[in-house]
Amino acid sequence: MRRGRRLTAPTCSASSDEATAQRVGQRHGKPHIFRVDAGGMHAKGLKFYRADNGVWLTDHVPPEFLS
Repeated sequence: MRRGRRLTAPTCSASSDEATAQRVGQRHGKPHIFRVDAGGMHAKGLKFYRADNGVWLTDHVPPEFLS
């Protein structure tokens, strides 16, 4: 997964629970929910950013961290 073309509208966002992910995803149509090994990503040095609304963002999620 990679960030969307527009820097102000990332396609990868993270929520701390599935209910929030469903709610956020439904704003853009049918949500597609993946579990992300954020701890594993952090251990490998990948960076996360927290948006003003509390949603965590990242530039990309390598496939090995998705389930």
